[in-house]
Amino acid sequence: MRLWQLLFLVFNARWALYAQLATGSPGGLPALLPAATDTLSNSRDFPNKCFDAAFTGPRGRLFLRSCATANQRQEIYLVQFDGYDFHPLEIQIPESPGWSQQRPRLSHQHTPDLLIGHYANALLLYDLRSHESRLLPIDSVAGPGKIILQTVAGDPGETWVLAKDSTQLYMFRYTDDHFLQVTALPLQDMGFEEGVFFSPSLICYDQGIVWFTDSKRQIVRMDAKTGVCTRFFLDLPVLQKTDEHDFIIRNLTVHRNTVYCTVLEAQKTTLLQWGPNATQFTPTRHTSPANFLCKLFTDQTGNLVILWESKTGTPQAFLIDASGKKFDYTPILAPLVANTIMELDGRDFRKQVLVLTKSGLFNISLHQPENIQTYFPNRSIRGMIEMPSGELLVAVDKEPAFRQLTDPEMPALPNRLVGQPVWKGQRFLPDGKFIWYVSNGPFNTVFRFNVQDQQIDSFKFDFRINRLAVLANQTLALVSLPHLYIYDIKTGRLDQYQEDGRPKIFDFGKQVHDIIVGRDKTLWVGSNGGLWKVDLFRQKSRQFSRQAGLNDHRVQVVCESRNGMIWFGTILGGLHVYNPKTGQLQVIDRAEGLANNTVVSILEDNDGFIWVGTYDGLSLLDPSGRVLRNFGRPDGLSHPEFNRMSYLKTRSGELLLGTLQGLNRIAPQKIKAALNQITPAQVYLTQIAWIDAKTGQQNTIRTNLDRLEPIQLTSDERQIELTFALSHYTKSAENVFAWKLDLPGQQWIHIGQQNQLSLANLPTGTYDLLIKGMAHRGNWSEPLRIPLQTTVFFYRQSWFYILCTLLIGAGLLFAWATPFRRQNKADQTPPPPATQHQGWLGNLDAVAQNALSEKNPLTTKYLADQMAISERQLLRRLKAETGLTVTAYIQEIKLQKARQLLESQTFDTIAEVAYACGFNTPAYFSRVFEKRFGIRPGNYS
Repeated sequence: MRLWQLLFLVFNARWALYAQLATGSPGGLPALLPAATDTLSNSRDFPNKCFDAAFTGPRGRLFLRSCATANQRQEIYLVQFDGYDFHPLEIQIPESPGWSQQRPRLSHQHTPDLLIGHYANALLLYDLRSHESRLLPIDSVAGPGKIILQTVAGDPGETWVLAKDSTQLYMFRYTDDHFLQVTALPLQDMGFEEGVFFSPSLICYDQGIVWFTDSKRQIVRMDAKTGVCTRFFLDLPVLQKTDEHDFIIRNLTVHRNTVYCTVLEAQKTTLLQWGPNATQFTPTRHTSPANFLCKLFTDQTGNLVILWESKTGTPQAFLIDASGKKFDYTPILAPLVANTIMELDGRDFRKQVLVLTKSGLFNISLHQPENIQTYFPNRSIRGMIEMPSGELLVAVDKEPAFRQLTDPEMPALPNRLVGQPVWKGQRFLPDGKFIWYVSNGPFNTVFRFNVQDQQIDSFKFDFRINRLAVLANQTLALVSLPHLYIYDIKTGRLDQYQEDGRPKIFDFGKQVHDIIVGRDKTLWVGSNGGLWKVDLFRQKSRQFSRQAGLNDHRVQVVCESRNGMIWFGTILGGLHVYNPKTGQLQVIDRAEGLANNTVVSILEDNDGFIWVGTYDGLSLLDPSGRVLRNFGRPDGLSHPEFNRMSYLKTRSGELLLGTLQGLNRIAPQKIKAALNQITPAQVYLTQIAWIDAKTGQQNTIRTNLDRLEPIQLTSDERQIELTFALSHYTKSAENVFAWKLDLPGQQWIHIGQQNQLSLANLPTGTYDLLIKGMAHRGNWSEPLRIPLQTTVFFYRQSWFYILCTLLIGAGLLFAWATPFRRQNKADQTPPPPATQHQGWLGNLDAVAQNALSEKNPLTTKYLADQMAISERQLLRRLKAETGLTVTAYIQEIKLQKARQLLESQTFDTIAEVAYACGFNTPAYFSRVFEKRFGIRPGNYS
C-alpha cells in the first residue's frame, strides 16, 4: 500500500471516530469539511469582539449583538459591521437600579426595518434605518410587577413575549404596536432566579405552536391560535439532581417536528427530545462526557447543528439536515472551539456558516463535493478523452499512459496512444469515430486513434505541425508557421491555403494556441498575432488584434457558442466575445467580474452558459456575457490555476477541467440551481457629506441612508463625499466598486477596492449618482441610486452683478483683444505635471509616487494619513492649490507615471503598464490615457 493511501485511510478513520463520539453510531457519519475560514474581526480597532447574535438589516447590512461581557462593561449593545470596521450604535436605556442583572437584549427582526427585544418590563424596539430606539412597557396591559424574560419571532409581523411576576408565567402576543395576553400559568419551583434570566432559548415558535419553559422542570406547548397549553414536567430517572439550583432547562429548539432541549445538572448536560407522537421528553442517544455543554443552532434552510463543547476536551458536532440526514460537523467547528462559540448564523450551514465567538467573528465556507468532484490530486492534467462507452480517460503530465477516473492508478490505454509523456501543448480532438492528435517528438506526425478497435494510424509530413483541426470528410487543417495547409486523408492530397492565387503568409506570431472549425467552413485561429478568421470557401481571412479593440492580441483559446458568438481568451486581456453578424466586440475582464485576465479554457454547457478557466479560478457567465459567479478552492476546486488544452464537455453535459493540481468534474445544473438560492450582494451607504444648498453648512448623514431626499447642491459647492460597503463580508477587502452619473454618454468608472468617493465640479441638473460593487467571487450588484439636484441660482450670485457690469466693456474690448487672445492661446502650454510641484504639494506628490512604487492602495485615506491631516482638509487644500479633487489628482499621478513608463519602455505590454500604475484593467487605462493625452498608449512613444 502506498504512503498516500495509508494517510488517506488514517484521515478518514480520524473523522469517523469524531462522528462516532458525537452520535454513538458505530458506523460513523460522512464528514463535512471546511474549504476556507475568514477571520472577519482580524486587526479591527474594536475593544471587544464577543458577539452572541447576528441580524441582517436593510440592503444586507450586518448587525451584531454584543455578548454579556461586552455590553455590561462598555455599554455597547449593538454593532454594525460593514466588512471594514465595527461601528457601535447608540441605544438609549433608562436607569433600572432594581434589576442589576438586566441589560438590553435585542433578539430578532420583527419587520425588515425593526429589531425587537426586551429590557426589564418593556419591549425594546430599534429602527434599523434611523438608528432610533424606544421602550414599550408591558405594564399598560398586564399591570405592574411583571418582567419580560425573552422574546421570539412568530408569523410575519408577530412577536411572542415570555414574562413573569413573583407567582406566574405569562405569554403575550405583540402585533401592530399592541400587547395581548394569551395565557398565564403558575410558576414552578420559583424559576428564573438571578443569574439565569438569560439562559438561551427559553421560548421557540414553530408552525403555530409556541414552546416555553420556566427553566426549572416545566416545559409548555401552547397553541398560538387558541392559547390551549399542554404542560410537561421533567421528572425523569436520568435527572438525578442533588442541588435544586443546578437544574437548568435551556436551548428549546424545534427541528423537523421534533422539539429538543438541554438540561444542565451539576456538571452534566443531557439532551432531551419530544417527537410528534411522544407523551413526554426523553433523552436522545446523543450523549457526551462530563463537563461538556450542549448547544443547538438552526439555520434558514432547516439544518440543525448539535455542538458538544468543552474548554479542555475535543469538540464534537454533527448536523441534521431538513431531510433528516446526518453529517459529522466536527471538522468545521473544531478549529474555533477554543474561542467559545456563542452563535451560528447563516442561510445554509452545509454551504457557509457565520460563527460568533467570545473572541471574534469567523466565516467558514464548506466544500461542496456533490457539485464539484476532484481527481488526481497534486498532478498536472493535460487532456481528456471520452470513450464510446462513456469511460473518461485522463492524460497526466509526464506520464506515458492515460488513466481512468474510476481507477486513477490503473493505466487505461497502451502506451502507443501517446507513445511518450504527454506534451503540454497536446490537444485530443474527437470527431465521433476517431481521436486525432499530433506527435510529441518532432511534431511532424498526425495520429488517428479509432475509439472502437483502438487501432492507430499515422500521417507523417515534412514540416512541423503547430496546431490541428478536423474538417468534414476526413480532411485536416494543419498550421505550420506561418502557413496553413489542407490535407485530404482519402486522396493524400496536401494543399497550401491561398488567397488571390498566392500562398497566404499569416502573421501568427511565434505561436498558434488554438484552432476550431466554425460555421460555413470557417476556421478561427487563436495565436500570438491575434484572432484569425479564415473563410476556406471564399478564400478570405481577417486578423483581429489591438487595432480591432482587443485588450491583448495573444489569443490562447477559442470557442464558438450555439448562437454563433465567438468567445476567445487572451493571456493578459481577459475574455472577448465577437459577434460575426454585427461585428461588435465585447471585452470581459476583471473589471467586469472575471476571475482573472489570463484565460486558458472555455466551455459552453447545455443551457448556453459559458464556463471560463483562468489562472485564478473558474468563472460562470450567462449567454450575454454577464459574470454570475467565480469559483475557487473554497467552492471545492482542486486548484485555482487551470491548464490550457485541458478541458472537455462530456455527452452527458458534465464539464472536465484540468488544473496544475488535479482534475475537476463539474455538474453545471447542480451548481446553477444552488446559485439561484443565493441572495445577491447589495451596495449600501455608510456615510454621505455635502454642503447644504439652503444653509451653506457641511451636512453629514450616517442614518436613514436608504431614504434620502434629493441632495441639493449649490453652483459653487458642487461636491459630495461618500463611503459605502457591500453586503458580502467574506474577504471584504477584495470587494471592488465602480460609479457613474446617470447622464447620457457617461460610462462606469472603476475605483478598485476603494470604498469611498469624493466628487467635485458635478454637472448641474437633476440626475442620479450610481454606485455598484462586486464581491471577490460574485458578479456586479444592482446599482445604488443617490438622487442629486444641482441648481444654479445665478441671479443670487455676486458674480452675476459683476458680469453685468463687465458686459458693456467686453463688447468694446473684443475687437482689440482678439489678436492678443489668439497669440496667447498659441503660446499656452499645459500645466506642469503634479510631480513638479514644491512645498506641501511636492511632499504630497512624493507620497503618491512612493505608494505606486510600493504597490500600496492609492486612496484618499492613504494620502490623508501620510500627510497627517483629515480627508476633508486634504480635499480643501488640494482643491485650493491645484483645482483638482482627490480622485482627479490620484488619476493624474497615475497617468503621469504611466507616461514615464511608456517613454522609458520599462514594460513590454500596455497591460503591465496599467497594473504597475494602479489601474484595474488595461481597457479603462487606455480610455483615460487617450482622453488625457490625446493618443492611445499603444501609439505613444
